[in-house]
Amino acid sequence: MLAAGPIALAAPATAAPSPAPRRPSRRGRARIVAAGVRDKMTWWDATSTAAPTVYQPNNVPLLAWRGNRNSRNITLANVIGPRLQFAGSSLQKTILGAASDYAPVFLPQLSPRRTARLAWTGLEQRRLVHVGDFALTDDLRLTGEMTEQTPVGSGQLNATSGPDLSWLQRHRVNVLDENGRVAFAQARDMTFDEALPLPFLGSPRGPVRNRGLNEPGALWAWTAADGALCFALTRSPVPTTESPTVARSAQSSICEPSRLLPYGSSLYIAWTGVDGAGRLNIAPVDVEAVRAGNDPIGTVYTLPENSLAAPAVEVQIDVGSGRSRLVVFWTGTDGTGALNACEVLLP
Repeated sequence: MLAAGPIALAAPATAAPSPAPRRPSRRGRARIVAAGVRDKMTWWDATSTAAPTVYQPNNVPLLAWRGNRNSRNITLANVIGPRLQFAGSSLQKTILGAASDYAPVFLPQLSPRRTARLAWTGLEQRRLVHVGDFALTDDLRLTGEMTEQTPVGSGQLNATSGPDLSWLQRHRVNVLDENGRVAFAQARDMTFDEALPLPFLGSPRGPVRNRGLNEPGALWAWTAADGALCFALTRSPVPTTESPTVARSAQSSICEPSRLLPYGSSLYIAWTGVDGAGRLNIAPVDVEAVRAGNDPIGTVYTLPENSLAAPAVEVQIDVGSGRSRLVVFWTGTDGTGALNACEVLLP
């Protein structure tokens, strides 16, 4: 079992400020509401100093994380236990030879080869971003075998964050380069194009989240250098020359936010607050407010849990009953960085 000393919330790296919005955005005062949790599980044998990443084919969580201070190796794990239940579960783990200083990230869908696709920033001198495919069993559990691996950006990226990995017409990776700016690359499968800059994003805290909507462009979410959560809609899925209106929220985070997640009739985002304790927060995002350049977060649900890194949010669906539940995974502030999961109870 890995051991670690006490872990403190790290201060964000100093970076150049994000560019000003094209026109001033209106920052509102959000309604703060306490949310509950249930079915909580702490996996004491899984510890990290960074965020976990989660992918759920067939509602079965697959986890990956980089180790704590005593080991930077990436671990893959299957959650073993009753379906749609965290309490009493265990982790079936595989520790990889690959290691990172930052959080890895799963592609949130099966790859074209029906594998689980993972991206991470390596420890080489140039800090390459790697994308690897990992084999799955017939019931969509990880075997621990990596079937293919490729670098992003022709080996020229000197990454200074973990990556984000998404899909919108093509596979998409973004990461902070050696200057703290966002570098973005696409691939049809595992052959990535040259990485391009996205100037409108400035110098954020960590990688940037993006999600396609029912239009050609995308919704982008990130944490600015000063901690403000920011959002923008772009006309193009690859907005290298766009200067969209940036909607700055009154909410702040210590690091990058979670992915944007559809749940019910809304699109949700989660983040770790700047209150000093690392309180977890989750909120619906008003896309029309983003379009208008206004603060898109009107209600913040605050969880009675603390994290030292970004949370991961997912939806689990009971196919039999049709009931769905919102779940969150995070790295705890217990002193070892143990991984946790629970169901979120929104009022």
